[in-house]
Amino acid sequence: MALLKSVIWTVGTGGVGYTLMKILSPDEKSFVDSTSESPQFNRSEAAEKRQAIFDVLKGASEANKPIYRMTREELEANRKQFVSETKTK
Repeated sequence: MALLKSVIWTVGTGGVGYTLMKILSPDEKSFVDSTSESPQFNRSEAAEKRQAIFDVLKGASEANKPIYRMTREELEANRKQFVSETKTK
């Protein structure tokens, strides 16, 4: 009896899992649509944001205070100083 119960539970759980997988997984067309580049995504904006973060970290690494102790104004000043130094080189 216990063996029959465990087989029923195993088959039932597997069936529920398979059904959920079939219901929730996207078909090929919707998967391709969701992974293709959207027109509102701008690579230059992402590159600018990444460069700004790099500038802040680079400027903070040259400062005496740790970055988590700096104010927003100090971080911005360090970033501007670093950017002006790299542009003049």
